[in-house]
Amino acid sequence: MPQELRDGLILGEIWGDDPPMAEQSRIVARVEALRALCTQLRERLTASQKSLTHLAETLVEQV
Repeated sequence: MPQELRDGLILGEIWGDDPPMAEQSRIVARVEALRALCTQLRERLTASQKSLTHLAETLVEQV
């Protein structure tokens, strides 16, 4: 029996067949790598913002 969405559309009609397991594994690995990259970028952005704040505070103190 096909799965249906709330509005009555059949999922298979929208999404089609699932990709092969090897392709699914490759997709999951890529998504995980991208999530890790996002985490690293967030950490670097936070560190940069802290450095900028410290620099600004130091400059204000010297004025």
